[in-house]
Parts: sequence; C-alpha cells; structure tokens
Amino acid sequence: MVESTGAEAYPMQGGDGTSSYAKNSAYQKWVVDGAKPMILDAIARHLDVGSGPSKIVIADLGCSTGPNTFFSVENIIEALELKYQHGLEFQVLFNDHVANDFNNLFKTIPRAARYYAAGVPGSFHGRLFPESSVHVAHSTYSLHWLSRAPLEISDPNSPAWNKGRILWPGKEEEVIKSYLSQYTKDMESFLSARAKEVFSGGLVMISFNVRPNGALHTSQSALYNLIGACLMDMASEGAFAEEKVDSFNLPIYFPTIGELEGILNKNDFFSVEKLEPIEKAPVDMGAFTSSLVAGAVLAALGATIEEQFGRDIVENLRPRFIKKLEQYGHTFSKKDDSYIDLFILLKRKDC
Repeated sequence: MVESTGAEAYPMQGGDGTSSYAKNSAYQKWVVDGAKPMILDAIARHLDVGSGPSKIVIADLGCSTGPNTFFSVENIIEALELKYQHGLEFQVLFNDHVANDFNNLFKTIPRAARYYAAGVPGSFHGRLFPESSVHVAHSTYSLHWLSRAPLEISDPNSPAWNKGRILWPGKEEEVIKSYLSQYTKDMESFLSARAKEVFSGGLVMISFNVRPNGALHTSQSALYNLIGACLMDMASEGAFAEEKVDSFNLPIYFPTIGELEGILNKNDFFSVEKLEPIEKAPVDMGAFTSSLVAGAVLAALGATIEEQFGRDIVENLRPRFIKKLEQYGHTFSKKDDSYIDLFILLKRKDC
C-alpha cells in the first residue's frame, strides 16, 4: 500500500531549456502586463511609508526562475519612482522554494536592473523577512499553491478520499471542503507572516486565478484533471500501481471570490483596498496550441509530479497530454468565463 503523505508544492521547472518555466510562461506574462496599470495606481494612491524614504524594499513571493518576476519588479519600481521622484535605492528580495533554480534566476537578471537583488529561499506560508522590513510585497500566480495537499483526500478510510483523481473533481463536497480548509489555513498563515514583515502603510499586491461564485472548476483546474486522466491511463497500462495516483493530489486550490473575500475580511492586519478583475489585452486563444498549453502546464506541475512518479514521468506524460488536449481542445479555445484573473491590494494597518 502506498503511504498517504499529502503532496507538497515544488518549484517550477528550472533552467532555460524548451521545457523550462522561463520558456513556458507566456500566459503569466499576459497577466503581469494586464496588472501593470493597477500596480501604478496602487502605489501612487495607497502606499504610505513616509514622504522621504531613501531605500525601498520589495519582496517578490513565488518568483520562480524569470523572466516574469523581472517585469513585475520593473513595474513596481516605475511606480515608486513616479511617486517619490528622487534618488531612491531599491532592494529586491526574490523568494521561492529552497529547490527553486535561483542560479538561473540571477543569471538572467537584466543588466540594466536598478536594484540590489537577493534570494530568499523558503515557503511564503511562513516568515521570511525581519519584522517591519518590507515596503511592498508582491505575488503573481503563486497563491493558488498550498503548503501541501490535504492529508485526508489521500486516505482510503476518509469520506474525502479522492480516489483516481489528482485535484478536486467537481461535485465531491468532502474533497472540496478539505481543499478549502487547507487553503484557508495557508492563506491565514501567509497574511500573518506578511503582517510581521510589512511596514505600517506598506502594501501587499497579489494577482492570481479565482473561480466565480458558484463555479466548480476553472479551465486551469480542468487542464490539471486531464493530467490526472493521463496518469490513470498509464496506471491501467502497468506503468505504475494505481495506488500511486490514489495517494497523489496536487497541492493547488483556486478559491471562489466569496471564499477569498471571507478570508481577507476576517484578517485583522490588512485593509482590503482593491479586489478587482485584471483587464488583459485581447489575445487569439487559437494561438495557444495543444503543444504550447502542454508545455506551460508541465513546466508548472512537472517537479511536483516527478516527486511522486519519478524523473522520466514528464516526458512520458507529454504526448498523452497533448492528445487529450486535442480531444478536448474545444473546451479551452472558446471564450472562457470559468475563471477570473484577480488583482488584490492589501494595505498594512497601523501596528
């Protein structure tokens, strides 16, 4: 019997090869570009850390391996220079898991970067920085990751057992409740940690994917469930025991807007200044071919899947996943109302 441990999140695929996250994150760049006007406005109108700081500290949480983290940081620095209009110094703290490819990240920092950079390995669900040391914290497409998958969904004796699937399946109420419970704990830990680290009047800016109220899935979670179907096919062909799939669940949850609002409104540390959809530039969804979509999904999930199924799994999965995408491609190529890319602006209350 395969032990149920609850999968933990692992970093994106490192390096700069064709399978790397750096080469497969065009969608995230689309979101970064859409959020730029909101970042400029947020810093201009809401950042309140005194009239004449000489140094600003920025933390990018869940930075991965670039290049999108650099675009986000440049947007923040542009906004800060517009606000203060004098010779500021900037320190940028790039954070991700210990196993993140920080070497590639620092190798690709733009030569014209106007900041002092440092890497801070560790989980953003806990403390990372000294007390009252950060002016602006930022995170794009990271806060759907949990610290781990809920333990009970891999337990055959639990009513929440998620047999044969790797994510919440839709109408299975106990599974969804387990995921939401874990997400709530993790988000509360995230907010509590940032409350210690962010100056009074400082900002936390978050961009990520949520579900409309009442929606059971986003198109992104549906894509991840296709990965689960591929894994079950491989198990039925004898590539590994079916229990391997039964004991594996992705540590990912996309909350509904209402669930997220409930968590944010209960916190005592931050005021919710904005919670708005990101207006992205029009794009031809047909340009996202099955191969491109497969590359993007596997760049994000590959390391987590490899931890359970071994190092060769991603390349064995790729052709199967592309085939499934071609089967169900109509589901993902049309206008999609199953998800919202959301911008959240939090301001640290006075201590």
